[in-house]
Amino acid sequence: MATDNRNQDERIIDLLGEGPLTALYFTIAIDVLRQVVDKSDDEFVHALFGRMIPSSTIRKCVHDMDRKLNP
Repeated sequence: MATDNRNQDERIIDLLGEGPLTALYFTIAIDVLRQVVDKSDDEFVHALFGRMIPSSTIRKCVHDMDRKLNP
C-alpha cells in the first residue's frame, strides 16, 4: 500500500474536484457542525477537538466557514 504524503487540505481540495456532490457533502457537514456547536456547551465543544482548541475559537471558525459557504 502506497503512503499518501498529502496533507488534509490537499486531500480536501482534490476531493472537491471530483464532482458537485463533494461540495454538497462538505456544505452539509459544516451546517451540521454549526448546529452541534450552537446547541452545545463550551465543555462539549472543547472536547470535540481533543481539548486542543478553545471552544471560542472553534465557534468562531465554524461560524466563519458557515457564513462563507452560505452568504
